[in-house]
This record gives sequence, C-alpha cells and structure tokens, in this order.
Amino acid sequence: MAALNPSTDLVANVLDVLNILGSSNEPIDTVSRTIIVEIAKANASGHPVRQKDIVCCFDFGSHVAVNKRLRRLVETKLVASTRNPMDRRERLLYLTPLAQEKFDRLAQEIRQLREK
Repeated sequence: MAALNPSTDLVANVLDVLNILGSSNEPIDTVSRTIIVEIAKANASGHPVRQKDIVCCFDFGSHVAVNKRLRRLVETKLVASTRNPMDRRERLLYLTPLAQEKFDRLAQEIRQLREK
C-alpha cells in the first residue's frame, strides 16, 4: 500500500485524535462530535447555545436522533443543560469542564501532529 501524503496523513491522524472526546470503550460518533463543536463555538464567543438551535441546525439526522445524542452527551458529562432563566421553557447548553479538558488535550495532540 502506498504511503499517504503528509496532509492526508495529518487529516487521518486528527480524525483519530477526535475520538478522545468519547470514552475508550465508546468512541464519539460524528453527530455527537458536531454537536460538541457547535456548543464549543457558541461558548467560545461567551454565549450559551439554545438546545432548539442545535437540534434545528442539523441537516442530517432527525430531530429525535439529535435529541438522543444530546441526552447521551449530558449523561456522559460532556455537555451541561440548564434552564434559561429568562425563558424557563428553553434549555441552554454549555461544555462541561470535562469536555473543555478534552478539547485542550485535543488541541495539544493536533499541535504535536502538525510538528511531526
């Protein structure tokens, strides 16, 4: 088998590293990873994200599937869900300290891969 070119190899390695967001027994799936990244982007700008915004922004997968993934992320302590104090019907989503720690490790892994 031919060797991958450096940029393809980097992408393959980064995708492997992204699995550290899940547990070693259960690597994280693409939908859950995308949910986490969307929450991270909103939180990085200093804002929580509304649960309904996450559910509605996905073109792939049903709303039921996205809600199921969100529940699993909350259960695994990667995402925190709280009621919006201004509108008690809404749920606001934040990354937990555990998810933030995993993102920090991910960033470190990516930097190390790029230096190789």
